[in-house]
Amino acid sequence: MKGRHAVTRQLIITTAAILFTSAASAQTPQLRLPSQAAAPVEAGADASYESAAFAYRAGRFEEAYAALQPLAASGNGNAQYLLGRMFANGEGAPKNIVRAIELYAASAEQGQADAQYALGELAYAGGDVQKDLRRAADWFALAAEQGHLQAQLRLAFMYLDGDGVDPDPARAADWFAPAAASGDREAQHNLAVAYLIGRGRQQDYPEASRWFLAAAEQGHPDAQYNLALLYDSGLGGPANPDEAAYWMGKAAEQNVTEALTAMGLLTYQGRGAAQSFDGAADWFAKAAAAGDPEGQFLYAVVLAQGRGVAQDDAAAYEWVSRALRNDPAADPQAVAERTALKEALGERLSPDQRIAAEVKAQGRAE
Repeated sequence: MKGRHAVTRQLIITTAAILFTSAASAQTPQLRLPSQAAAPVEAGADASYESAAFAYRAGRFEEAYAALQPLAASGNGNAQYLLGRMFANGEGAPKNIVRAIELYAASAEQGQADAQYALGELAYAGGDVQKDLRRAADWFALAAEQGHLQAQLRLAFMYLDGDGVDPDPARAADWFAPAAASGDREAQHNLAVAYLIGRGRQQDYPEASRWFLAAAEQGHPDAQYNLALLYDSGLGGPANPDEAAYWMGKAAEQNVTEALTAMGLLTYQGRGAAQSFDGAADWFAKAAAAGDPEGQFLYAVVLAQGRGVAQDDAAAYEWVSRALRNDPAADPQAVAERTALKEALGERLSPDQRIAAEVKAQGRAE
């Protein structure tokens, strides 16, 4: 899931996007509608169940199956869920999705959150049952209200994208919030984006920075990148070039292409990092090879200047040509700058050199 901001030469925040894609599947039987359970099933209350669950976790499926059967028959909701999972996955017994659904439903009606989530996933994905996103959302809601993390996330993304429900950014943020508070880095990142762009939450840069930091500290690459932009711009608090360079470097280490370009800029300018034209050229080369059009343009610039790298007009022409080809929707100023550089380089090259560089650029095109 992405939520990055475009790099500009000043590293100013512009736009953000969150993408979530779900796969469609075939359709078969339809799940019944959920009803609100009276009370959640509490795990750990039955020693026999705990013993069976331990055997399951240890991979002793036949032992777990034998122990869970009588427990499920007696109405133990946790045992019904786990036995249903075994039937769904073909663990310790032949796969039987119909039996799995029966057990999940019996458990879910008792308030077992994992069973409610499992039914939601079946309805969401389709394939084994009839795909029904509205019904999936209802099951997810029951589990999410009990604090089920995956259900909260699934429901949040459904409301964010209008996936089976009416789009509702505020409700999406409402479900990202408890998942974020539980420590989930994806929820933290998406809640930060909600505060950053004012979608589902009132725009609040310091709050966005707080949640980006929480996700960044857990290694979320886009959060690291966006946090670096906030530190650089000063929108989330006082500008801090050192922190901007630190987090941009972390994102670059995870191959966030825009971060590679940004590290080149920071190194070139000596902001938060020791100024080094050689180091900047290395970052731009990595960004160019990774496919970032801005990185390709800036690499062409340093190649044309011979700053931090051996001067090479033909290679510069090749990379600026690729930047133009790979980013046709760039803003007019960027297109004008790239076009001007290409034309200037073209005047310094012979016709044969220009043709050879164009051929190389096309050969590199993805």
